[in-house]
Amino acid sequence: MQEQRKSLKNIPALIFVNLITLSRIPLIITFIYNLINYPSTGASADNLKAVIISCCIIFSDFIDGKLARRYGVTTKAGQVLDIYLDFIYIIVGVLILAVYRQIDYYFIAVIIYKFLEFIIISKLFKGRFCCKKGTDYFFDRLGTIVSGIYYVVPTAVISLTYLDVPFKEVIIRVSLMVISLLTFIASIEKIKNSCLIKKLLRYREGSSINNYLFL
Repeated sequence: MQEQRKSLKNIPALIFVNLITLSRIPLIITFIYNLINYPSTGASADNLKAVIISCCIIFSDFIDGKLARRYGVTTKAGQVLDIYLDFIYIIVGVLILAVYRQIDYYFIAVIIYKFLEFIIISKLFKGRFCCKKGTDYFFDRLGTIVSGIYYVVPTAVISLTYLDVPFKEVIIRVSLMVISLLTFIASIEKIKNSCLIKKLLRYREGSSINNYLFL
């Protein structure tokens, strides 16, 4: 509630940050169009456009959160929109690449698993932990790093294709296996932290447990 009041005091910054977040919607649509168009037409220009648009999407995702926290205009609606736009961009990009046999289908299941784990654990502990990104979602360090890697996967794959890198199939396959391994390591760590939180809450209900979470 306090964050909402602070946001209303800085309307220009709030509008600017939300416009950056919302700009990802047309960018994602254009990215999907170019990504679908490239394998069917073979036009390298479409692949280059997809790379450039993907970089713009990554930059907008990085900068909107930084600006929102800097100017104190973070909102629940903005955070939810940010999270779900990220998921749509990643999952649709990976799905299209899988359909065109650029990556393996199992990686789609890995991403969906990690997203559901993030949402479910966040719901279970909503408002009962504290980190710099708020109290509604459980952001752990390793999980955040893995999610960031997901974000660059579509860009990396289409860049390797555009540059026609030798052994790109092997590079992509090995990279996805390493990312999948990191995903499950992050998941085990998060579940262990969740069990720790549950135990701590039995004895320290109402107190801050931020120091225990290392967020």
